[in-house]
Amino acid sequence: MDKNKKRITIILSIVIVLIILIVASITTIILFNKKKKSTIENKTELAKIVSELGIQDKNIEYGTNFNLANFKIPNDVKVLIDGEEVTNTYTFKNLGKIAIIFEKLDNKGKKATETINVNIVDTKQPEIIGAEDRTVKQGETIDLKENIKVEDNTDELIDVSVIGKVDTNVPGEYEITYIATDQSNNSSEKKIKIKVEANSNAVVNNNDNNNKVNDNKNNTQKVVNTQPNNNNAKHEQKVTEQPKQQPQTQPVQQSQPTQPAQPASVAPKQTSQPTPVKPKQTQESTPAPQPKPQTTPVEKPKENKVIYANLSNFEQIVLKSTKPVIVDFYTETCGICKYISPIMDEMAKERTDFKIVKIDANKNFALAKRYNFRLVPTLIVFRDGKEVKRITQPGTKSEILSLTR
Repeated sequence: MDKNKKRITIILSIVIVLIILIVASITTIILFNKKKKSTIENKTELAKIVSELGIQDKNIEYGTNFNLANFKIPNDVKVLIDGEEVTNTYTFKNLGKIAIIFEKLDNKGKKATETINVNIVDTKQPEIIGAEDRTVKQGETIDLKENIKVEDNTDELIDVSVIGKVDTNVPGEYEITYIATDQSNNSSEKKIKIKVEANSNAVVNNNDNNNKVNDNKNNTQKVVNTQPNNNNAKHEQKVTEQPKQQPQTQPVQQSQPTQPAQPASVAPKQTSQPTPVKPKQTQESTPAPQPKPQTTPVEKPKENKVIYANLSNFEQIVLKSTKPVIVDFYTETCGICKYISPIMDEMAKERTDFKIVKIDANKNFALAKRYNFRLVPTLIVFRDGKEVKRITQPGTKSEILSLTR
C-alpha cells in the first residue's frame, strides 16, 4: 500500500508541474502576441499616415516649406527631417535625398517608426539683373559687366559670361548676350543692344588701329591717340636735321682755295651720300639687338608660373602630370578668388615641386560638375591623376600651404 501511495504522489506532482508549465507558456504567448499586435497596430497606423501624405520618393523644389498644418498628422506622431524635429515649418535648403522620419509611441512606451525619402531639386533659372539696352557716345569708355548682377535661389556667387564686343570707336548698334549658369546647370540668357552714337568731338585718326585695339580691349583709345602724335614728332625731327647738316658741309667745301669747278661737282656728291649719318644709324642699330638676347634667361621662370587650363587640356596638364598638381577653380567675379590669386602666383614660384593650375569654373562647368563642388574658390590636389585633398574658400596662405603637406 505504501508503494502505491508513493507512485500516486509522484504522478500527481508531475501532472501539477506540467499544468503549471502549460499555463505559463500560454500566458507568455498571449502577452507576446498582444505586444506584437500593439506594435503592428502602431506601425500600421504610421504606414497609413505616411501613405496618405503622398510624398514618398517625390521631387521637391529647393526652398519649399514643409508645414505640418498642411498635413493630417496626429499630435502624438513626431516628425524629424534631416535629424531635426519639426514642430511647425521646415524649409528644404539642402539639395539631394533627405529622409523624413515619423515616430509614434504606444501606451507602454514602445516606439514605431516609418521613413520616407524625398529628393530636393533645383530647377529655377538664375536671374540676370541690370542688363538693359543703352546708348553711348563714340569714344566713350564702357564696362560690359558694370552693374550686372545675378540672383539665384541656391547660389550666392554666380559669374555672368559676356558674349560679344562693343567698339566704341565705330558708331553703330551692337548685340551683347549675357549668360548665367548655376550649380544645378540651370542657365538663363539675356540679350541687349548697345548703340554707339557718332560724336563730332571724337578722335577720328584711330580708324586704322580700331581693329587691333579692339582685339584686346575696347577702352584703349588713349594709347591709340598718342601713337600717331609721337610718330609725327619723330618724322619732323628727321626732316629738320637734314637741312642743318647740309649747310655745315657746304662752308667746309667752299673753304678750299682755287678750285671753283671742283666744289660744284663734289658738293652734290657729298650731299647725296650722307656718310656722317649712316655710321650713327649703324651704331644705334648694333646695340639694339644686344638687350634682346638678354631677355631669353628671363623667360625661363615661366615654367614655375601659374598654368591656365581648360576642359580640352585638363587630362594632359593635370591628370597626366608627373608632379602633384594644385588646381584652383575660380570665377572672374569672385572676391576671394581675386584675393588669393597673388598667393597662388607666389606658390608657383616658391614650390617648384608642385604644379599650380587655375581653371575658370564658369567656362569649364563640366569639370566643376565632375568634381562636385558648389563654392569658389575650391582648391583640389591631384597626385597621379587622383584627387587626394581639397579645401574651399581659403583665406590665408597657411591654409593653402596645408595642401602641400
